[in-house]
Amino acid sequence: MMSNSNKERKTPYGLYNQGMTCYLNSVLQLLFMTPHFGERLDPNKRTDQELKTLFENLKKGSCGTESITKSFQIQDVHKQHDVTEYLDLILNRISQRASKIFCGMMSYSTICCQGHSINEETKTFWTLPLPLKNQINGVFTVNGGLDRIFTTQKFTGERKVYCKDCGRNTDADYKCETKDFPQVLVLLLKRFEFDHNTSSYFKSNCAVDIPTTLSMKASPLRLP
Repeated sequence: MMSNSNKERKTPYGLYNQGMTCYLNSVLQLLFMTPHFGERLDPNKRTDQELKTLFENLKKGSCGTESITKSFQIQDVHKQHDVTEYLDLILNRISQRASKIFCGMMSYSTICCQGHSINEETKTFWTLPLPLKNQINGVFTVNGGLDRIFTTQKFTGERKVYCKDCGRNTDADYKCETKDFPQVLVLLLKRFEFDHNTSSYFKSNCAVDIPTTLSMKASPLRLP
């Protein structure tokens, strides 16, 4: 990413910022560097073709993103936005064959202590968000963050939930499981948290331990 003031330089630096589009540039560079993603883009779909053209230009040198913001209807380029929001936007507007690389499926279930299903649903996901909590000596571990996502939660005491089969509030377990792993898993490190005392967000600058290989539910998943 680079500002317009660097356009005169001959050395390629990637994508020019239109205003405050660093969030968009980050997403585009992620997609550009994802193996086989560009090969899956549909030349007959406008959004796919715009990405394909951008990727070809990036191989030659620095380039702008004006055609991308127009094609994906990104209006205010002088306003900061969330990276995840625009990754979702792009993946939802390109061909399914291309976006499928990032698509996973997660199931969520609440089971009462008698084994009755209180609630069960399945959702697709593009990213797994990891709040940077429960650090050890100031270091957050990805393995620890994933463990917390898939750890069964207990609803007891005042947190009991109503089971229609039992006809009363009862103890229950809530858990989530990955039903389908994406080919490329995107982990979102949630560095910004809301401080209720100051009514503002603050950023966590803690170190993050990221392994090269993850083992989840006995299915090895190698990070690209």
